[in-house]
Amino acid sequence: LYADNLQPAMVATAGGALTINGMGFRAGNEVQIGGVTATVLSVTDSQMVVQAPALSSLSGVSAGTAVDVEVSDATTGGVAIISGGLTYVANSSSGSSGSEEFITVSGGGQQISESQSFVPVVLQLISGTGVPISGTAIQVSQSIYGWQEPCSGPGRCATPPLLKSVSTSFTTDGSGKVSIPVLQLANTAESTTMVATAGTAATTQIMVTKNP
Repeated sequence: LYADNLQPAMVATAGGALTINGMGFRAGNEVQIGGVTATVLSVTDSQMVVQAPALSSLSGVSAGTAVDVEVSDATTGGVAIISGGLTYVANSSSGSSGSEEFITVSGGGQQISESQSFVPVVLQLISGTGVPISGTAIQVSQSIYGWQEPCSGPGRCATPPLLKSVSTSFTTDGSGKVSIPVLQLANTAESTTMVATAGTAATTQIMVTKNP
């Protein structure tokens, strides 16, 4: 039983769906987030999708604090912990209405060679009526995974190694846009997963890849 990483690594205070990557998972495994049991939505040998509880149900935890994510198997007694794996993001009060969303302006879906460099990803936050939302905090979590040959044979596919991860905060400009430098390694075949979150509803996930 092994829990490697969590996607996304940030969630709104209301909670939300998360994917735990690892190995040895099976039906009946239990997940606790900050000591509170999460609802397991689906399970495969290498992934678990769970519903994170609301921040209000976690005792003594405030927004911005990283909490542990624990997977346990009652049958074998196995336990896997991602220490500080999840951070609850405080709701934004600047123009957020609960119906805001992200638009990828540029930089999404980049596919380049390992000798090249990613350009920044530009996102725009808009309201439910299409009005840009300025001055709003955007929480961004990025993780680099080593490049791996596509898995096409029978049996379990290997989990790409996690090489590096960071979490940063940005603020939208007057047009609701934010330019996010992509976390990357020079001259390395890899993929970077970026998760951006704002307020209680807006979230987007982008993956860019450097091929060998």
